[in-house]
Amino acid sequence: MKKMAISLLILAVFWGGSLLWQNHVDEHVLSLSGKCQEALDNIALKESDRAEDAMAEFHRMWKDSTDHWAMMMDHATLAAIEEHFVLAQSYCAAEEFGLAYGELAALLNDLTGIPRLYRLEWKNIL
Repeated sequence: MKKMAISLLILAVFWGGSLLWQNHVDEHVLSLSGKCQEALDNIALKESDRAEDAMAEFHRMWKDSTDHWAMMMDHATLAAIEEHFVLAQSYCAAEEFGLAYGELAALLNDLTGIPRLYRLEWKNIL
């Protein structure tokens, strides 16, 4: 009986920890999604200064969360996403930024299984 109780306690601790991690990931994904949407909205409105600021903030947020994703992604994937962000930030290119975000969204969806992850229709603003 004690072994069963201890097993259930350990299971509950791991389950609770995974829920906390999932909430943490949800927060990151939603804040990244919001910042990306802000950048794309500004690109669509031809507000390049504001778009560059939003892209820079999005890039900073991505860099801040890279440590989390490094545990779950291979280095080649991280490098490819980073390359898209650098291009997007440098040239304020909506298509490149949208492509980078699409890759990130797909990866985060695979990693976290977040069904409500925002999908941006960036092709519509080009």
